[in-house]
Amino acid sequence: MSIISWSRPLRWRGNEVFERSQIFQHDTDALISRLAHGEKPSINDSHLRRQLHQELENGSGVLLINSKVLHLLQKDLFQTTFEAFCLWLGLPVPINIQGQYLKEVRDIGKRDSIDAPQRGHLTSQELAFHSDRADLTVLGCWSPAARGGLFRIRSSVDVVALAEELNKDWLPLLKAPIPHDLRDEGDEKWASIPLLSESENHFVMRYIRKFNDSVIRHGVKQSVTVNKMLDALDEIINRPGEYAEIDFTKGTIVIVNNHITLHARTQFENDMELERCLLRCWLSSEFTRPLPTDFKPLFHNVEAGKSRGGISTGVTGVL
Repeated sequence: MSIISWSRPLRWRGNEVFERSQIFQHDTDALISRLAHGEKPSINDSHLRRQLHQELENGSGVLLINSKVLHLLQKDLFQTTFEAFCLWLGLPVPINIQGQYLKEVRDIGKRDSIDAPQRGHLTSQELAFHSDRADLTVLGCWSPAARGGLFRIRSSVDVVALAEELNKDWLPLLKAPIPHDLRDEGDEKWASIPLLSESENHFVMRYIRKFNDSVIRHGVKQSVTVNKMLDALDEIINRPGEYAEIDFTKGTIVIVNNHITLHARTQFENDMELERCLLRCWLSSEFTRPLPTDFKPLFHNVEAGKSRGGISTGVTGVL
């Protein structure tokens, strides 16, 4: 039976949210140590797994684990251990059109733009606050950047609450479907998808402004009123001190629930000694919440606790 109630989750601000992860630090790293030694998760680990999902679904939507075990591993073992951890935590979904579920986040010289979409994880560019196309995003740091590359997380609940306080007329706009570019990764060029879906028993926010802006390449424009709301949301989301921020080091694991948090990255630079490289996995699990039917073009399935999300492997698009 599901542990999830889907009521409005915890509203939080700043790095204090990471204090909630401390209670899971010891047991999670002990599990990672066993995985690194080739052991299988035991029945005793199921309680920890439920606790982690409880925090991700009904709590803050954020987990930060600084793994002392991963910090000491060589790259091949680092990757296999991180992969084993992700497979224990949830069900992976495709992260690109090749069907891979584990991918390096590193700069390979590509540049994303409205007219020429590229996957942000293949660039060193700043990535504005957004939601990924999966229930959970898991990141593990193999190597930090020489400069920059700070990872930021924002409470979607706090963003919506502040938007309500600023202008109550925006709530209907937040819940109304607006044009969303599928970026050559769907059956259609674009779809109408709401930013917010909320009732007495669920809360879901999806925000990725550049996908709302880039529908212009399909001859579609947002209304003036919607653009004003998006501009105001950007201002709220980016208020200094209200988002949490992580300066990655080797062994850092971050897990975010894309339905109740937003995440971003500052621009980064590499040098001869340090080249930023993270491992990323997208997951669904039996503990995830129901999604609005308008999300089907993105998630393929909107039922709670089902495998859903990720990139369709039958389309031709960007990696």
